[in-house]
Amino acid sequence: MKSLLFAFAVILLDAIGCGPRHDVEDDYLNVTPSRVMLENQKGACGVISVSSNVHWTVSKNNGDWLEVSPNSGDGKGEIIVTAKSSTESAYMRNSTIVIVGGAIQQRVDVTQIDKQ
Repeated sequence: MKSLLFAFAVILLDAIGCGPRHDVEDDYLNVTPSRVMLENQKGACGVISVSSNVHWTVSKNNGDWLEVSPNSGDGKGEIIVTAKSSTESAYMRNSTIVIVGGAIQQRVDVTQIDKQ
């Protein structure tokens, strides 16, 4: 009887441990383009395309002037970047959008420039 219970326990533990596996090496996150140029006006926008097999999130560095939507997604999607204001000088301003999915990180440089 003990050997039967032991055999059952081994089979049960083996079945639990052999479920579907997710290999990190199979994850992908493709982002295009790697650079977005915005015109010098409030509301100027650009599109970033995302293709992935993992959940992804978006953050921005040095970009209080920039709105990003959505902030996360699954699989394929588009991220819209919109300038909240025009530049206040003849110089350009930059921000970096970082898209992270699993262990993968992609960067997109966003620039708004005065075309005068």
